[in-house]
Amino acid sequence: MSKNYLTRGGHGGGFCSLAYETSGKSRKLITCGSDTLIKVHDLDRYEEEGHGVEDVDHFGQAVSAVAVSPDGTRFAAGGDDRLVALFTMEDNEFERNVTRFPLPVRDLKFDNDGQYLAVASDDAEIKLVNVTDTEDIKTLEGHDGGVKSLAFNPAYPLLASSGADRTVRFWDLETHTEKGKITQCYSKEAASASLDGAPVNLCSVDWTADGTLLAVAGGLDVKAVSRETLQEVEGFKGGHIKNVSMVKFSKNGLYLMSIDEDGVVVIWDVENRESIRRFENPAKVLSGAWDPFTNAVALIADDGKYGMIPDVIPDDKPGPNEKVAGDGDGASVGDESDIDADLLDDDDFLKITGGESPEKAVGGGGGRSGMRYESARRNEPQAPFQPQSTPTEHKRRFLVFNHVGNISCRTEIAFNAIEIEFADINAHRAIRFNDFSGFSMAAMDNHGAIFASAESKERGGEVNPSQLHYRHFDPWAVQSDWTMALDAGESATAVTCGASFVAVATSHRLLRIFATSGLQTHVEMFAGAALCMHGHGNLLAFVHHTPVSPGPDDSQDLVFTLLDTTTRKGVAGGRVSLSPGATLEWLQVTDNNMVATMDSEGYVNVFAPALGLAGAWVPVLDIKKRNKPRDWFWPIRLDGECLTGVVCKEEKRFPDVLQPVLGRFELNMPLVKADAPEEEMLRGSLFVAASGVDDEEEVAARRLDLDKKLLQLINAACTAKKLLRALDLAKQIANEKALEAAITLAKRHRLSNLAERIDMYRQVRFAEEEEVEEEEGGWGVWDARTATASERRVASSSALKRSLKPSGLADTVRRSAYLPASSPLSPRHLF
Repeated sequence: MSKNYLTRGGHGGGFCSLAYETSGKSRKLITCGSDTLIKVHDLDRYEEEGHGVEDVDHFGQAVSAVAVSPDGTRFAAGGDDRLVALFTMEDNEFERNVTRFPLPVRDLKFDNDGQYLAVASDDAEIKLVNVTDTEDIKTLEGHDGGVKSLAFNPAYPLLASSGADRTVRFWDLETHTEKGKITQCYSKEAASASLDGAPVNLCSVDWTADGTLLAVAGGLDVKAVSRETLQEVEGFKGGHIKNVSMVKFSKNGLYLMSIDEDGVVVIWDVENRESIRRFENPAKVLSGAWDPFTNAVALIADDGKYGMIPDVIPDDKPGPNEKVAGDGDGASVGDESDIDADLLDDDDFLKITGGESPEKAVGGGGGRSGMRYESARRNEPQAPFQPQSTPTEHKRRFLVFNHVGNISCRTEIAFNAIEIEFADINAHRAIRFNDFSGFSMAAMDNHGAIFASAESKERGGEVNPSQLHYRHFDPWAVQSDWTMALDAGESATAVTCGASFVAVATSHRLLRIFATSGLQTHVEMFAGAALCMHGHGNLLAFVHHTPVSPGPDDSQDLVFTLLDTTTRKGVAGGRVSLSPGATLEWLQVTDNNMVATMDSEGYVNVFAPALGLAGAWVPVLDIKKRNKPRDWFWPIRLDGECLTGVVCKEEKRFPDVLQPVLGRFELNMPLVKADAPEEEMLRGSLFVAASGVDDEEEVAARRLDLDKKLLQLINAACTAKKLLRALDLAKQIANEKALEAAITLAKRHRLSNLAERIDMYRQVRFAEEEEVEEEEGGWGVWDARTATASERRVASSSALKRSLKPSGLADTVRRSAYLPASSPLSPRHLF
């Protein structure tokens, strides 16, 4: 429910704006509006309604912009008169006209010295006017259309401007040339919409106090731009449902105020990019400013009334005007005087880097010349995420999108609207329900879906526990849905489900596993913060940080476990391999029970347990080599041949529509100058080695297909007279008949020496297979997992005896038929 904060009469209805006098000489607020008046409000007499307000009647048409000089001696105003005038602050007297424009004036800003006034209008030019010598005018040209907002950087000779051409441009004030620009910063509607001749959206821009970050309005989210790179960085997302019109940083840069086209005001914590306060007013708020002396903001609405909201920043946070490190002299937040002097001499507490002047050393002086001290802080580990979901800060998002279907969420004021859609519309009908628990995570498979919410606190201090809710899809289990609340202080951080289980990782570093009926079947503690998980069938892949993640080089140190939830035993596990400096973006258990990942550099890897001493991560696709420039691929599912997903823009990296078009990338291992058959052979061997014994027909079919590819490569090698390569390829063949076909190919190419060596290899290898079968005689199919202790001892003894024979290594090759020929286990030495 909105509260009427703006009760003081100011101007008639229509567009209004305001600005503070910030020098400290007086506490004055200046407002302007469509009634052609400028009003100067003495805030020391704010409680005396109707008193302490002086009118300045100079213009004949609406006044839309006002600015106060940094020294507090004068203010400037302009509007539909197309005229900019200066006034004295002491007595509010007209001083002089500064400049004229052919079109209405939209924004005014004084530079840091108060010498120049930047003026923006519906004309495409920006004028820099010397306020003491109005003949000294410099013009900045570049926008294609009107200029909407201006902001001088407080620490660098740089001016930012936003325009109706949807660009934000940066101007070098030493050369008066364009230094850079960002295109399509906001929507066409925000850039061009108007009401009664005034813009609906100001597309405001504003710098932080230290000049390192620029906030840009105009979209549903507030964009942020780095001064150093002039490129977008992480912005302020999820606070508005209408386009943001105005942005303003607090005096110390710790907080940002944003106002949208509905007049909703949101206060943000800049460091954490989190919204901390939200205000609504019955009349639409148009403009606002931070009080430079108190914990308050001043706002003005389209009905001409203005007011002040006190205690904007909560008591447990620094105020909007409190000093932070680097703001000035004296003890303050982050100041050296707050630090024990002994610590400053401790090399373990501080790390030293070169290249800075003594003035930038700790304390501003007395430090080691040319050295800069930084506190040895480690970056935070990557935050937990759901592998097949879109970011949580968006009003409409996918909680999960996979081969079964998708679960979408639309955030309303009092609830979330949840919709479950299925890829096979004949299997299930769409499910819709309203969520009042704040579900932010979900996973689904053919049997059901799990939803989870994090623990949250109401404004009054009441704690809402983290909730789990499982919804069955099986028609015979219509009354089997269940809901469970975690204990106070424990919050779900990642969830998934499979054919017979539900898994939840929590903030207490507990992995909780439930049956789909809600029965708790397993709980264990893991060593570091949870990152993500994925389930398939009865298998659960779980990734978490190690206790020292990220490492000294800021790389993520991750561990994974592939767990069989029916036996509660590990199937595979180990460290997760990532590209240097990358983060994990996706995780899946594939249909053939392999763990697949994709990192932020675009490498898709699968874990092959049969390789190396304890398995190895093998890259099967580099999406950056397959994408167009500035495109990204959002993965959904990987099989033996393709990666299915959605092509989207690299700056977003996720689909922003609820019915995205799916694409498929064929897997292609990043080999060095390899032809297609060689890549297919190596990739095929990887998936064959990973295949289980449950489906012998499928394994046999895969091996047969692989042998066909090997024969094609052998034929090409024979044609090129590359005999050693042909022999190495022949040693990868699993089937004796395929080896005989390779011998025939060698003979057809009249390569008798090659044919003889392949035949010798065939005789040794398959003769040993017959010997092994005789030794294993009545065992049938031997399984180490089910064999008795005595059977294992016999098997171990037999294996040792065979390994002592000169040709015994060939049997090892039979068991791992697709090891590279250069492997020490290969019988290549025999020839």
